[in-house]
Amino acid sequence: MIEKLEDLSPDFWYEFNLDYLTHFNSMLFSLKDYLKEYYKMDENEFIPLVREIENEIFTSIKKDLYKKTREISNYAVESFRKNFWYDEGIPRVWNKLGEGDVDKLFNKLQNENLYVFELFKKFKLLANPLNCKFN
Repeated sequence: MIEKLEDLSPDFWYEFNLDYLTHFNSMLFSLKDYLKEYYKMDENEFIPLVREIENEIFTSIKKDLYKKTREISNYAVESFRKNFWYDEGIPRVWNKLGEGDVDKLFNKLQNENLYVFELFKKFKLLANPLNCKFN
């Protein structure tokens, strides 16, 4: 579900959880139908199995997210550098900028990259999609 941190947006958790629920529910309905048809599994047998699967998926996604978020500072610093030292891919001409302009640019770019750290200050991954009603 996560390909690269460069694609982060302020709506990351909403989008991620929506995608997570969509995939989980799709898999769940297919599995339920399959097990009912071929193994005659009833609801009482299915729910514990799904809870176990749900827990394994959550643990796996959480590990993957933690691994990828370790690189957040590198991402933010690289993004800042790219936009601070270069203007649309062209090296910035510093002697044409006043000190106030440099400070404004620095503050603007710093603020643009701080949201990345705010996104992961709290982990907002849904722990139990079976109990979730997503609007």
